[in-house]
Amino acid sequence: MTTTSIAQKIKERNTARQLRFGSPKLRDHLRQKCRSRIKESRVMSFDNNRAFENDFLSRIVKDELREMDIDIELQTQFYAEIEQEILQWTIEEFERENDYLLNDRPTFFCPFCQKSELNFHSADVDQMSCQRCGIRFKCLGTPDQFHELFQRRLVQHELICDENLNFFVEPIAPNAAVQGLNAICMECDFYAKLY
Repeated sequence: MTTTSIAQKIKERNTARQLRFGSPKLRDHLRQKCRSRIKESRVMSFDNNRAFENDFLSRIVKDELREMDIDIELQTQFYAEIEQEILQWTIEEFERENDYLLNDRPTFFCPFCQKSELNFHSADVDQMSCQRCGIRFKCLGTPDQFHELFQRRLVQHELICDENLNFFVEPIAPNAAVQGLNAICMECDFYAKLY
């Protein structure tokens, strides 16, 4: 049988007490480990939360960018449509101008209002008329022949005078419904019948 000394019993009791209640070093060590784990847990929770927030924010940003891409696509599509319409309109205008310039029939502007084209009417009497001012007068022959006569009279006048000619219509006897076009200059007394 082994005999234990009192000193040994005290030491065992202190060791058991330390194991049971812990030593100040053990308590500090345990406290430190718990704090570390709590901090790690909080950091992980915070990181997870931050990851969630970052995920959430990145999803929002991606959604907004996707919507902006759609807006940009629509805007690009809108600009392309407008460009196409303008191009088509420009082509139509060029064609209209080319048709106008390449038109075989000469274009005459009204000598009275000087804003609208004269139209040729071949009914009983060949006549020219202006839709804007409503003037109507007899024309000699075809529109080309009338234009040639008109140009000759203008050139005749321009050779002797710098003033503009004045135009007027007068009834042609015996039919008062038909009027003839005349040109006169008050400065040089030039007078010409254009019918």
